[in-house]
Amino acid sequence: MKRKIKIIVVSLSLPLWLLALGLLLEVLLTLYADHRAERNVWRINEIADAHRAADDIVFQEIKATVTPPDTVPWRAPARDTILKSGEAERFGLARERKELILSCDVDGIIAHIYPCNSCRELDTLGNRLSPGDSLEAILPPAELADALDSIRQTGEEEKPMRDYTIPLGDGTTHLVEFNVLRLSKEPFTFTLFLADSRFEAFLRRYRPNVYRRNWYAAQFRESEFWTNSLGFRNEEITIPKPDGVFRIVCIGGSTTVEGPHNNLTYPKVLERLLRSHFHTSRIEAVNCGVDGMAFPGEQERMEDWLALQPDMILHYNIINNTSWLIQSATEKALEEDGFTGHIYQAASESKLFSGMGLSCVYPDTAFFTAELDRSVFSCFREMQRSAQEAGALMAIASFAVPDGTSVIPAERDFFESTFHMTPTKGGRLNQLNRMIDEYNRCVHEFCSENNLLYIPVAENLTGGIETFTDICHLRIAGIRKKAAIIYEHIRDVVGEGLELTDNPLK
Repeated sequence: MKRKIKIIVVSLSLPLWLLALGLLLEVLLTLYADHRAERNVWRINEIADAHRAADDIVFQEIKATVTPPDTVPWRAPARDTILKSGEAERFGLARERKELILSCDVDGIIAHIYPCNSCRELDTLGNRLSPGDSLEAILPPAELADALDSIRQTGEEEKPMRDYTIPLGDGTTHLVEFNVLRLSKEPFTFTLFLADSRFEAFLRRYRPNVYRRNWYAAQFRESEFWTNSLGFRNEEITIPKPDGVFRIVCIGGSTTVEGPHNNLTYPKVLERLLRSHFHTSRIEAVNCGVDGMAFPGEQERMEDWLALQPDMILHYNIINNTSWLIQSATEKALEEDGFTGHIYQAASESKLFSGMGLSCVYPDTAFFTAELDRSVFSCFREMQRSAQEAGALMAIASFAVPDGTSVIPAERDFFESTFHMTPTKGGRLNQLNRMIDEYNRCVHEFCSENNLLYIPVAENLTGGIETFTDICHLRIAGIRKKAAIIYEHIRDVVGEGLELTDNPLK
C-alpha cells in the first residue's frame, strides 16, 4: 500500500519537478545569453569603429568641398567652446548660438543663466529662472526625471538629450531641444544648451534653415545636417518647378534623411547617378525624409510633398511603425487565442526551446497582415489616390534590415541590442524579420495590383555590420548601394519622363 502511495506521489510531483527544472534551465540560459550578448556587443562595436573611421574619411572629403549655405548658422561656435570660455564669452556664446545656456549640478540646481536674447520662447524660459532654482521650475515631472537621468549619464562628450514640450506659463508650450555637456568632475557641474527644436512638428516636420553638427553621433564620428527654407534636408527647391525638370520627391523617416552630410544621403547619391547617366542637370531627387516619420503622418504630409510638383514620389519607410505593429498584432492574437496564446508566446521567447533546436513563432503572420492593412496600406491607398490626382507616379521600395538567419551570432546580438519594442523592452531580430518580410510581400502585391512601381531594395541590399549601423540605418556604403538599386529600377521611367518633358505632345 505504501509503495503504491509513493508511486502516486512521485507520479503527481514529477511534472512539477520537471517544470521547476525547466524554469531553472530557462533562467540559467537567459543569464548566459545576456552575458554572451554583452560581450558580443562590445566586440562588434570595436569592429564597427573601423567602419565609422572609413566613413569619416568620406565625410571629411565632402565637408571640405561642400559647405552649408549662409542661410543656416553653420559658422556659430561649437558648444564645447564653453569649456575654454570665461563668463563674458559665455554670454556671447549664448547669443551667437541663439540658445539659452544653463549651468547646473547633478541634481539640476542652476548656478548660472546665459540668455540668448533672440528667441521669445527661450527668453521667456530664461526669465522664469534664477540661480539656485531647480530645473523643476520649467520641466514637468516626467521630463525632469528624464533630463536628470541624461545629465547623470553624461561623460566627457556632448550628449544629445531629448526634445521636450515645455509650458511657457501663458497657456502655450514650446518644443525645446536639450543638449548637455559636462563642465567639471570635481564637483560635477554641467552645461545645458536649450535650443529651438529642429522639429516644427515633432517627428513630422523640420523647422526651416536649421543646422546641427554631429547630430548622427550614433552612426558617424562627425556629421552635418541642415534644412532649406521649406524645412527639407535639401538645397533650395524652385516652385513652380522649371520646365523640363523631372523631380523625384523621396519620402520616409530617418532611413531616407540619413547620412553624415546632406550630399551623402541616398536621394543625393541617386540624383548624381541619374544626372550622370542622362548627361543632364534637369533631374532632381529631393530629400523629404524626417527622423521618426511614420504612418499616418506620411499620409498627412502628402499635400506638402505634392506642392513640390513631383513627377515621382518615392517611398522608403516602415521601421517607425514596426514595434507598434508587432505589439498590436500580438495583443490581438492573445485576445483571440486566450491561455494557449500565452503558452505559445512564452515558447516563442524561450531560450530553452531555441537551445533545443525547437522553433515556435508567435503570433501567426496573418495578424501582422491584418495590422499592416489597417494601419499602413489604408494610408498607402489614400497616398496613391492623391498622387494619381496630381499626375505623379508613386513608387514604393521594399525595406531592408539585417537578416537574422545570415549574420553571425555576435552581429545578431549587436543588432538586437539596437531594437526596442518599448523604451525599456528589447525586441528580437527574428520577430522584426517576420514583420518586415510580410510588409515587403504586401508592398509587392499592392504595387502589382495598383500598377505602381515596386523597387526591390530589401531583396538586393544585404549584409551585416559592414552595411548596417543598427537594425535599419546604413553606413555610407549601404546608402550608396541602396541608391544604386533604386537607380537601376527607376532609370527607364525617368528616361521616359525626360522625353515627355522635352516633347510634351508626344
